Amino acid sequence: MNLRNLYAQGMAEALNMTLHELYDWERAIRDDGQFSGGRSGPGGGTPATPGNVALLLSAILGSPTKRNAGRIAKTLNLGAMYISPNQQSRDAFGEQKCPLTGQSYFGEALTVLLALPQKARDIDRIEVDPDIKTFTIWESYSLDGKIYTPKHRFAFPDADEKEVPPIRTVRILTGKALRAIAEAMAADEEDNG
Repeated sequence: MNLRNLYAQGMAEALNMTLHELYDWERAIRDDGQFSGGRSGPGGGTPATPGNVALLLSAILGSPTKRNAGRIAKTLNLGAMYISPNQQSRDAFGEQKCPLTGQSYFGEALTVLLALPQKARDIDRIEVDPDIKTFTIWESYSLDGKIYTPKHRFAFPDADEKEVPPIRTVRILTGKALRAIAEAMAADEEDNG
């Protein structure tokens, strides 16, 4: 399946965006040369792999405009590292892995969530603060009648040194939207696998 098919099979609706808006983001990333695979012509297009979809979502969440969206998304995906909740030193930055996904980088973690819908099942939301370059994956699940909401935070090594602007925008991808996209990708794989 290519990205255009994925948009029509639920991604556009899940993100409350038009097919045209999503295609514009795709084109901006493709023009930056950041997508893997793809070909032009009938049956071509950008493959809807978990990695390509993660790159697209990172661009939408982390870039205020489509200009340089591909490079920005790639930087966000490969630069934001997992931070352990009890990590005291930046010397250990990036050494630990997210317990939810087993990944060290945000882009890799998002790719796992898209590739494995069962992992996305308990995601409440993903928060991206592009101003200070932090990314937080929030879970929400119940166990023995109690509700738990662990968070998995990713950031750039210098995130705590950045001046926090007095007004900033935090972008959120809902767990419902993430699950819908992951399930649409998995359904296509089952149909064509």
